[in-house]
Amino acid sequence: MANRILTYLTNRLAVFVISMVALGVTLPAHATTLVTNGSFEDPAVFFGWTQIGDSQFIAVTCDEAPDGNCFASFGAVGGTGGISQDLATVAGQIYTISFYLSPDGETPSLVSVSFGGTVLLNVTNPPASDFQKLVFTAIAPTNTTTLSFSFRDDIGSINLDAVSVDAAPEPATLGLMGLALVGLAVTRSRRRTSRQNPRP
Repeated sequence: MANRILTYLTNRLAVFVISMVALGVTLPAHATTLVTNGSFEDPAVFFGWTQIGDSQFIAVTCDEAPDGNCFASFGAVGGTGGISQDLATVAGQIYTISFYLSPDGETPSLVSVSFGGTVLLNVTNPPASDFQKLVFTAIAPTNTTTLSFSFRDDIGSINLDAVSVDAAPEPATLGLMGLALVGLAVTRSRRRTSRQNPRP
């Protein structure tokens, strides 16, 4: 009886997977970020980005970095300065936004990050830390979404690196991945049962 149930579930899973493939639903490939020059490695400083606000103390430093060899430094005095980039998005799609941040702990200072008008981070006088990865999710309001970083650091600088924006998996894709895992578990269970109960 158990083998019949397992066979039935496996067959149903196979039919479902074939149907989803026919509808064009596939497992996600390795994600490609929408951000241009997110690790600030391009020889043209801030290629792909637009400098905003006070740009007097904005620079790219090539030293130890979380991703690649270079990172961006921001130290606007008395006001804010930073960078932004318009991204090709799909309205209503959920996106994962990640980046590495390293404040120096000086005051007054400020970090503000937004995605399509949604504020992801807004911290006054952040404590000093080595590069830490921060991850957020947000919905793109239109087919062009602006990712913006604004900083203030009157005495030192705040460092930024490895900026990435990727589309989050669709619910149907997540469901398919879950069913595939169920199918794998069923297959392993059948093999285990066969070993425990060999045919005479």
